[in-house]
Amino acid sequence: MTNPEPFDGGPAFPVPIDIEGALHGMSLRDYFAQGALAFLRGGVASVVQVAEQAYDIADAMIVERARRARLEEKLGPHKLTLEERADFHKELEA
Repeated sequence: MTNPEPFDGGPAFPVPIDIEGALHGMSLRDYFAQGALAFLRGGVASVVQVAEQAYDIADAMIVERARRARLEEKLGPHKLTLEERADFHKELEA
């Protein structure tokens, strides 16, 4: 049995750096969490809370990214109107 792929969004900056083509470095989840830090630092009581909330935001961003990828597979890549986004989210929740 193979291990399932980790829920980290894959590499943030995928560059093969060895002969086998393995990708190394920061995960997309870590990159998103790092980006959330500037937003969070203001009103949070402890650094532990900041870290927890940063990863909560990162996880939500990865889920949203997957939802949008499914929409593009279904409709083709294009910029969505606000109405199309609302319709898509209703469809996902159903």
